[in-house]
Amino acid sequence: SNPELRTSHILVEIKPGASKQQIAEAEKRAKEIYEEVRRSKRPFEELVKLYTDDTMSKTTGGDIGYQSRVTLVPTYYDTAKNMKVGEVRGIIRTIYGFHIIKLTGRRDYQQANKRQIRAAVFDEKRKILFDKYFEGLKRKYTIKKNAQAINKIK
Repeated sequence: SNPELRTSHILVEIKPGASKQQIAEAEKRAKEIYEEVRRSKRPFEELVKLYTDDTMSKTTGGDIGYQSRVTLVPTYYDTAKNMKVGEVRGIIRTIYGFHIIKLTGRRDYQQANKRQIRAAVFDEKRKILFDKYFEGLKRKYTIKKNAQAINKIK
């Protein structure tokens, strides 16, 4: 079964195109934060506000609500799925960066918000269609840089 999971997280972001050194620095920071989370008596939600790079969930104490296998990055979902409610785990690497995850809820698929799941599947299918469409356009039409026109804009 693939339950919906409610998690809170601290994200140490890795920007697209980050160098190996930047990634190593982000990982070091994530490890330091994780150690602080494990040692601290402060609530996880307070530590989120101090450390997370996720501006969307910073104000909610890292809470990203109930999410399904479809809406979460696989490594994040698989880690959270194997946790007990209340447990904190780190550090998990995804395309977004390094996460420290706290599982705060779990509900079976039967209880899941089916409309949210349908919307996520639709979004994914639409993304695939658009990607194919734009790849076709890129192959069909060549794009040439007009330096003169670009310089006029600057």
